Amino acid sequence: ELELGGLLETHQGTGTFIANKKVEKNSAERECQLNQMAGEVAARAGAAGFTLEDLIDRLRDLLPKRR
Repeated sequence: ELELGGLLETHQGTGTFIANKKVEKNSAERECQLNQMAGEVAARAGAAGFTLEDLIDRLRDLLPKRR
């Protein structure tokens, strides 16, 4: 399975190695990962007493300023 996913490469006579290429995630996997990350950071912010609006405002502050 790991070979099919591009994570491992097997070379006859030398062994199996971690692939040297970056494995691209499909858009559904990326969407799922982003949803999980957003949920985690929102939960941590809420537990610390911040609102979702506080979090969104801070994330906007991190964006590069447009000229």
